[in-house]
Amino acid sequence: MKIPALTSALFLAGALAYAQAPAATASATINDAMGKTIGTATLRETNSGVLIKVDLTAAPAGTHALHVHTTGKCDAPMFMTAGGHFAPGMTKHGLLAAGGPHAGDLPNIYVPADGKLSMEILESNVTLDTLAKPPYMATVDFEKVYYGGGSRAGCAIRASMGSLFPAGERTPFLGGDGIAHDPMCISTAGDNSPGIYATVPIVDAASLPAAAAKIRDFKASFGSTSDYGPYTMVAYDTTAVLYAALDRAIHAAGGRLPARASVPSELARTAGLAGLTGSLGFDAQGDTTNRFVSIFEASGADPRAPWKLVDSVDYSAHLPY
Repeated sequence: MKIPALTSALFLAGALAYAQAPAATASATINDAMGKTIGTATLRETNSGVLIKVDLTAAPAGTHALHVHTTGKCDAPMFMTAGGHFAPGMTKHGLLAAGGPHAGDLPNIYVPADGKLSMEILESNVTLDTLAKPPYMATVDFEKVYYGGGSRAGCAIRASMGSLFPAGERTPFLGGDGIAHDPMCISTAGDNSPGIYATVPIVDAASLPAAAAKIRDFKASFGSTSDYGPYTMVAYDTTAVLYAALDRAIHAAGGRLPARASVPSELARTAGLAGLTGSLGFDAQGDTTNRFVSIFEASGADPRAPWKLVDSVDYSAHLPY
């Protein structure tokens, strides 16, 4: 079974490769930032919690912190794919902290000069069953899951959902523009890529006939379809807004160099500017008045396949809050 990576903070942080084992047990190798194996860990379910046995053979000497993290990955060299500490109860970090600890907080350890240490820790706040699911999935059956963040960690969650919930569109996985149109998301999610959706707070220029020629010219000029993305035409519109504001500021200054303050003032006055993605402008709070959210769906398990626009919501007249 996959469980969140058991990692140590500071120099002992290592990538763990999990091996499936019978009954309620799991095992891992502990690697350093260079990929060198510096020890092993085994986890065994007991009536009182999970017994974690750590055997270090070549760890850096000194004091280190141990934690259970949220994700069963721990890629070198920064180990950020392990996610945060396992804390489904939204408690505070630290074994002795007021309002703590995280369920994944473990005691600090001290490694002697020879880099060798064997120890056992009873983690009473978790079970291997709860660790097999992301913390927010451990106690609730979801009709859908919304994730905010990037592709590597988020779409790894999607991959793990295949063994926990009905696969594909029967349990939709929704994210923001951190996963939209990203081949890494599809590669990471693997066979459970169907049913992935992403919301992007822009107009989908590819769906607008008025933008077709500009998109075609862009792709012909740059020669790589990967250079074109959902924000490409929005970037052209952003440039047009800035140029128009500069032009107004220069004219107001009689053709001379305008005062610096006049440029943001003219930007704020932008209204009804015809752009590739619609009528451009800003409200009194400085937010765009071209308020659209586009919803895209992954086409399947092929990372090269384009995402499909499935719907869009127009909030230009009023916001939903």
